Order: sequence, then structure tokens, then C-alpha cells
Amino acid sequence: MFKKIVHQVAALAILFVAFYPLWVGAQQVSNSVQSVSGDSNTTSTTTDSYTQTKQVWRNRFEEMKKMTQKERLRVKEEALKQARRFVIQAIKRAISRLERMKTTISNIAALESGRKSQLIAQIDAKINELQTLEAKAENVTTKEELVSLVQEVRQELTQIKSLVKEIVAEILASHIDRTLTKLTTIANTLADKIDDLKDKNYNVTSMEKTLNEAKTLLSQAKEKNEAKNYREARRLAEQARTKLAKLAGEIKSAYANLQGGINEVTK
Repeated sequence: MFKKIVHQVAALAILFVAFYPLWVGAQQVSNSVQSVSGDSNTTSTTTDSYTQTKQVWRNRFEEMKKMTQKERLRVKEEALKQARRFVIQAIKRAISRLERMKTTISNIAALESGRKSQLIAQIDAKINELQTLEAKAENVTTKEELVSLVQEVRQELTQIKSLVKEIVAEILASHIDRTLTKLTTIANTLADKIDDLKDKNYNVTSMEKTLNEAKTLLSQAKEKNEAKNYREARRLAEQARTKLAKLAGEIKSAYANLQGGINEVTK
């Protein structure tokens, strides 16, 4: 709004400069006409003055038109530059985010190296496409070219958004899957310990119940992870972890009790 007001004030100033000499000339003509005494030489002078004033007006008017056209062209060029700059900045931000994502993927232990390379290659392809669009943006010279380019950029960013969403989902799934694998290994180890305690005639009823509950939670977490319900999968995995930690403590106490009994017998 402020910029528009400035342009209006500038236009009024131009009009004042252009028409002021005409107004002065008109005043002079009016004064001359009033002072006409019927003399033919005076009438001729008045006519010449009017002709000159009219020509001045025409010259000023043409100057005003040129100045107005020049100002309009300058405003259009400036608007195009700003719009082009905005598009280029948006492209650069998208490229920067993709570069950071490549670094993140490289540091994720849950992904196999081969899969990392595949994902990074996909991201590199998108970066190359964005760089091509950036080069086009640098050479835009008309509004029509810019509008067409913006359409291309929007389409590309939409595709990138979908790709990033898929990659993030895969990373989350990999993290949870790795956690579930570790917890399953722990559960199997604890099951072997429980079997050993049972062979030694130790009462393991409570332990077996806790183990079964943990295995059920792990199975449910795996189903949720495959269904891409990562929040629920993490919650179930954490519950399973808690039960397994409790079970490990009970087994440790059981072995300590057995060892204490042996010590009493050997005394």
C-alpha cells in the first residue's frame, strides 16, 4: 500500500512539472488578450504566444508519457526480479533440506548400507532436478516464463514431499524393527533361563506369565509397525521392554536364591 501511495505522489509531481509552464503560458495569453487594443501587430503577437504555449504543452505531455511509461517498465522489472528471487530462494531451501537428509540417512544404523545408497541416489536425482529449475529461474525475463516456472517448481516440490514422507516412514519402521529384533533376542534368552530354572525344580509360573505377556506385546508391536502405525508400535515395544527388564530381575534373584541354597547345603 505504501509503495502504491509513493507512486501516486510521484505521478502528481510529474503532472505538476509538465503542466505548470502551460498554466503560466495560458495566463500570459489571457493577459495579452485582455490588453488587445485592436492593433493587428498585437493580435499577431498574441497568436504566436498561444501557438508557442500549445507547442510547449504538447512537448511536456510527450515527456510525461515517456516518463510514465519508463516508470511502469521499471516497476514491472523490479517486481519480476523480486518474484524470481523468491522462487530461487525456495529452490535453494529445498536443496539444503535434501542435503541434510542425505547426511541423516548416512548416519542411521538401522538401515543397511545398500538401502542407504538407494535412498541417497533418489535424493540426488531430486537435487539435480531442482538445480535445473534454479538455472531456469536465473534466466527468466518475462512474467509468462516465471508463471510457467512456478508451476514446475510446485510440481517438483510436491513430488519431493511425497518422497521425503516415504523415506521418513521407512526410517521409523527400520528403527522399530531393529528394536523389536533386539527385544525378541532378549526374550528368547530369558526363556532359556526360565527352562533352566524349571529343570532345577524352581517355581517359574510367574516368570512364564511375564514372558508370555512380553512376547504378545512384541507380536502386536510388529503388526502395528508393518501397518505403519509407528506411534502404537513404539508404545507396545516399550511395554514389552519394561516386562522383559522386570523378568530379567526376577531370574537373577532366582539364581541368587538357588546359589544361596547350595551354599547352605555345603556348609
